[in-house]
Amino acid sequence: MHRAHDAAASRSGEAGLMNTRTLVAVPALFLAGALA
Repeated sequence: MHRAHDAAASRSGEAGLMNTRTLVAVPALFLAGALA
């Protein structure tokens, strides 16, 4: 039970990392396109 909880937590952590990367990458790409 504890292991399953850890696996779920790490999975949600990975999803959060992907969301943060996307949130950072989108404006960065937009700015790069605007400056180019």
